[in-house]
Amino acid sequence: MNQALVYRRRRVAAGAAAALLVVLGFGVFGSHGEVPVQGDQLGPDVEESREAYIARVADSLADVDEDRYALVSFTAPLTAQQASDALADVPRVSAMIVGAASPVPLAEPVAGVTRADVFELEFRRIDTAIAGIGELKNPRTISAVVVYADGDVLRSLAARDEVVVVDAAPADAAWGSFGIRPLGSAG
Repeated sequence: MNQALVYRRRRVAAGAAAALLVVLGFGVFGSHGEVPVQGDQLGPDVEESREAYIARVADSLADVDEDRYALVSFTAPLTAQQASDALADVPRVSAMIVGAASPVPLAEPVAGVTRADVFELEFRRIDTAIAGIGELKNPRTISAVVVYADGDVLRSLAARDEVVVVDAAPADAAWGSFGIRPLGSAG
C-alpha cells in the first residue's frame, strides 16, 4: 500500500477522533451558563389541593407593606375588559395566565391604550401562535395575573369578588427569579 495514502488515512482518522472528542466535551460539560435556581414559587405546591393552597396563603398579606409581586387568581376566568376593570387600581400587571398555561409577560399600556387593549393584543398573539395546530382554541379569558403593588393594593384586590386568592412573593423576589404555578394546576 502507498505510504502517502496510509498517512492521509491516519490524519483523517485523528481529525475525526479530535472532532468527536470536542462534540462529546460540549455534550458532557455543556456550553451554556447555569440556570438560576428558582427557590421562591407563587401558586400551589405540586400535590397541594386548591383548598389547602387558599388556606395556606390566606394570611400572607397581613404584614405586606412595600411593593412586591403577587399572583392574583380569579374566581372564574375573566374577559380582557373584566380583568382590566378588576385591576384598575393596580400600578403594574407583569403577566397574564390563560388557563393553566405559562405566564405571558405584558407591557404596560402607553398613552391612549387601556390595559384591556394590552390583554387583547396578547390574545391576538396567542391566536397567531396556535393557528393551524389541530383543534387548539384560545379561550380568550384570563385565569390569573402577576401584579406588582403595595400591601394596601394587594389587600384591596384580595377583597374583590372576582379574586379567589392573592399570593404575595417575598419582599426580595425579583421578576424572573421565582416560579409561578397557576391555581388551575392545583391537586
